[in-house]
Amino acid sequence: VVDLSEQKPGEAISPKPVTRQLELHVMRTPSSPSEIRELTKSFGVATVQQRLYEARFRNVVLDAYRDRCAVCGLHIRALIDAAHVGHDRTPKAAIDVREGIALCATHHRAFDAKILRYDEDYAIRIALPRASGGEGEIAMLLAYDGKRLLLPAAQTDWPCADDSFPSTD
Repeated sequence: VVDLSEQKPGEAISPKPVTRQLELHVMRTPSSPSEIRELTKSFGVATVQQRLYEARFRNVVLDAYRDRCAVCGLHIRALIDAAHVGHDRTPKAAIDVREGIALCATHHRAFDAKILRYDEDYAIRIALPRASGGEGEIAMLLAYDGKRLLLPAAQTDWPCADDSFPSTD
């Protein structure tokens, strides 16, 4: 037991009794069915089903990328996602790190929107839609166009080819 009080050892001081009244908000009980319907419109109940596979997949991918975004190098694990590469996202018996890539939230959204892709040489390609955001957003994305992904140390962990980016042939 650690005593964090400021009294000296052996000194006995009785604390003053603390009395507090907790005030609770009084809710009016609806008196008609229409009032009940109106109150229930404010809230909704949602059920979310999450695959346990996704948590294991994220851990394996983030470990391979040393908790860094493969595009910008952001190194805060809580802000890094394991993005799926390719179309087949069904759980398998064994997790293949090559089916994922570590991306920060911004680059993950750009990847899912097919704005950010990478080619067979792991060079980043940015394809902005005609109606793009402001200058800052465009500059932020285009800053990485042509640069190489920051890949895992083990080449066997490098991501599969991103076949959804149009070929320049």
